[in-house]
Amino acid sequence: MATPVFSLTDLLKEQDEKRHSLIRNIQQTTGTKIVSYYSNFSHPAANIIRQDVVPFNDMLTTLNFPKKLDLIIHSPGGIVEVTENIVSLIREHVEQFRVIVPEAAKSAGTLIALASNEIQMSHLAELGPIDPAILIGIDPNTRQPVLRQAWAYINSLKRLEEELRGGRDPNIVIPLVHRIDPTLLDVARNALQYSQSLAQTWLQSYMKLDPQKASEVAKYFSDASLHLTHGRAIRLKEVAELGLKAVKIPDSIWPMVYELHIRSVTALQERRVKLIECESNTVFFEA
Repeated sequence: MATPVFSLTDLLKEQDEKRHSLIRNIQQTTGTKIVSYYSNFSHPAANIIRQDVVPFNDMLTTLNFPKKLDLIIHSPGGIVEVTENIVSLIREHVEQFRVIVPEAAKSAGTLIALASNEIQMSHLAELGPIDPAILIGIDPNTRQPVLRQAWAYINSLKRLEEELRGGRDPNIVIPLVHRIDPTLLDVARNALQYSQSLAQTWLQSYMKLDPQKASEVAKYFSDASLHLTHGRAIRLKEVAELGLKAVKIPDSIWPMVYELHIRSVTALQERRVKLIECESNTVFFEA
């Protein structure tokens, strides 16, 4: 049988090289090195996790730990402790850190944006609330982690107290109160304070907000009572009005950024859940 002239491996390499070429072209325009971090929003394994730290280090090593870095991010968020590790890794070496959001950087992805010197967002882009999720157990049927937003867990006790004061049958409310684990309540309070504290520190250090303003902005992003849903879209106009250095992605690079975005999202198919790459190096995570 004749050896095929073109193979699937060739096609995949060609797709990788096209993204690398786009990254190099954007870098040539901006004068700043790029790391691209993409997650498959439709897959539950796409969160920021501990296994992301080493590939981030590999990308920075490949780029010889640049003093200026652009992170193009598309992420639903993830573990706050790991987010702190990634930010620390970047900020240990990078003096000017810019986060570029073509479509969405939610939750812990927003936290990374708040650790930058400047956020660039497209007309499609959205950040989101940073109130963290906590693990409350394992689903016995799916064996998957069961997560709840920390603020919602804390607020549930307040809601039940209001139900009792409002005359709701105690025989209904009190059993629900007994289902609230005091230990998890403490975990939730600490998680919320931890996320808000990181945001405040980073806003002071890198966005150069004064302590009072940084505290106000961090509280705004953390306060689920204002946003009502963890998935709420916080867009460029609102981010800029909060006093952050947030601007539209420049027209000079937007067509290239958008093409890279589409190609990166398309590359995350079937079992691929995450893509981390730079101008010459690509790491895929598979479920």
